[in-house]
Amino acid sequence: MFARSTSGIKKCLSRHQRPCPPSPGGKQDPSARHRRAAWAIALILFAAYTYFYQAGGWNPNSRFALVRAIVEQGTLRIDDTALFEGQLITGDLAQSEDHIYSDKAPGLALFAAPLVALSQPFVTDPQSPAGIAWLSYLATVYAAGLPTIITALIILHAATRLGATLHAAAMAALVFGLGTPAWCYSTLFYGHALTTTCLTGAFAASLALADPSSAQRDWLLATAVGLGGGWATVTEYPTVVPVALTTLLALWHASEGGRLRVFRVASGIAIWASICAGVLAWYNDSAFGSPLQIGYSSVSGFEGMSQGFFGIGRPDYRVMRQILFGPFRGLFYLTPLLMAAPVGFLLLVRDRRSRLAGLTGASIIIFYLIFNASYYYWDGGWSYGPRHMAPALPFLCIALAPIWSRACSMVRAGFLVAALCGTTTAFMAVSVTAQPPDTYLRPVSELFWPNFIQGNLSMNWQSYLEYLPRDERNQTSHAWNIGEQMGLSGLPSLAPLVTAWSLIGIIWWKRNHQPASNETAVRGKNE
Repeated sequence: MFARSTSGIKKCLSRHQRPCPPSPGGKQDPSARHRRAAWAIALILFAAYTYFYQAGGWNPNSRFALVRAIVEQGTLRIDDTALFEGQLITGDLAQSEDHIYSDKAPGLALFAAPLVALSQPFVTDPQSPAGIAWLSYLATVYAAGLPTIITALIILHAATRLGATLHAAAMAALVFGLGTPAWCYSTLFYGHALTTTCLTGAFAASLALADPSSAQRDWLLATAVGLGGGWATVTEYPTVVPVALTTLLALWHASEGGRLRVFRVASGIAIWASICAGVLAWYNDSAFGSPLQIGYSSVSGFEGMSQGFFGIGRPDYRVMRQILFGPFRGLFYLTPLLMAAPVGFLLLVRDRRSRLAGLTGASIIIFYLIFNASYYYWDGGWSYGPRHMAPALPFLCIALAPIWSRACSMVRAGFLVAALCGTTTAFMAVSVTAQPPDTYLRPVSELFWPNFIQGNLSMNWQSYLEYLPRDERNQTSHAWNIGEQMGLSGLPSLAPLVTAWSLIGIIWWKRNHQPASNETAVRGKNE
């Protein structure tokens, strides 16, 4: 039975080797259709990402304590901002010379600090629990939500560039934004969302270098590769390997234009990467006394970090199986559609025009899988899915687009069902809590579903000023959604979000089909 089903899918794909033509109804400007799709995706995701406030936790508390220290005191020490009423607010700390610092890479905090500084005058009592809640909400939207929207738009652009139809590229972008753990990460003050955007942007710029261009355009694209890759590394250190792969792709494409173009592109990448490296060296030297000393070298309370290289040892294939298929953190368990990605990469590699991009994307995914399976704290603590694989998600989703472009109705129907499963699970998670405690070994069945169906939403009762969750909920500083802030409770509190999505969809549908119907009517009248 399985063999028959597989052969049927292969026949279906073979009958659709070329992307399907656009639906009839009159000629439309492809660039206008692309812009309308981009706007619709951006608005849908903006509504989804700004609707939820996930409150605190050790990871976001540590990062935001650094933001506050920079803004309020002009220092990198979090001796004061990591305390509230004499109590620590996080365990993610590094100690150096009798001072405490955030143990996290500094890229996210440095990126968010200017916005927080500009926002403080408009917040009543910015150092109070309520003030910090609103500032952390704004910082999360700015440093996690908006970057994830940009990543989705990059997926839309990259997928079409690699030969997918607009519908297929839009599907890939929406699956990434709503049907994967990226939705949860977009609502958390973690570094994953910003890192993912920087890496994906560098990848897209590397693809663009395949086109002949002017010296000015080469410089701009090299800037995107160098700055994007550099800041991705400043935000999450393991990204240095995917950044190197992306840089090689950029230089390979530049080599088709001769030595002068290679020198121009390499120089641009090197300059901006060096600037980012300089920022990181300055931070490390200021905080820990050496440009090469990072926060994880001085971390306290996590003995596993002393094993191997900062907690990284040999890959554990049992862990790899859990990362992909396990009910605890399994990526394919939470987002089953991503299991089709290998087929998409095969299609990309078969086409000479997309071969290098496909190989680079697949290599990045393999790296993150091996890295995550080699890490002592592979589960990511209180996490939805394998969060250390977050930067690989866009590349998995890009690989879905060529399948959809070539697929028949049967395969597309299966895609939609699998995408709906992933979106439903992510919707429950982001509504209940994007930081499920690691005591739930099957968080979907033990935590998300029973609480979601009963209307028990926004269950993280730990603020940015608390070390552990509290027994009673604070309506402002603990987790909330916009519907709850409007006075709604339970499942009805999600109604404004669904309404916003519906309005965006209706407006997009009308604008996308209005020109075609008008043109048809004019033609009929002239005839």
